[in-house]
Amino acid sequence: MQRLCVRVGVTVTAVVPPGPAGPWPDPRTSSPMLATITSSTTDPDGTSRSTIRAARPGAATVTWGTQGTTAFTLQLDVAAYQVQ
Repeated sequence: MQRLCVRVGVTVTAVVPPGPAGPWPDPRTSSPMLATITSSTTDPDGTSRSTIRAARPGAATVTWGTQGTTAFTLQLDVAAYQVQ
């Protein structure tokens, strides 16, 4: 799991390599109102590229993978003020 602290309005692009059986399903967010997935594409080689927008303060988890197999997890902490 990777953790990232950003402020409201920031967009993050995550690049996740393909799994052993090919591309991963589109990412899921634990809080769509806080971490909005604005785009998700898959390259020909199976690499996933997703853009996530930090919409409001709080914490959300964005996960790539299936129920039993997680490829990548991003813990997104969103602050309402400048992050230093």
